[in-house]
Amino acid sequence: MKEAKMEFEKNYLIGILNMSSGHVTNAAKIAGRNRTEFYKLLKLNNIEPDKFCSKSKT
Repeated sequence: MKEAKMEFEKNYLIGILNMSSGHVTNAAKIAGRNRTEFYKLLKLNNIEPDKFCSKSKT
């Protein structure tokens, strides 16, 4: 049961980061969390927000 919760949380965080293009402040607002707490959740789930940044090539 714990594994299912952890998997759901990780997928939820990844989804929010995709929606915000890796912008942690916006992702935290979407999730209804403060930025510091959101960073802790990312670290707990081994998620690097930089991997979700949309980088435009000019």
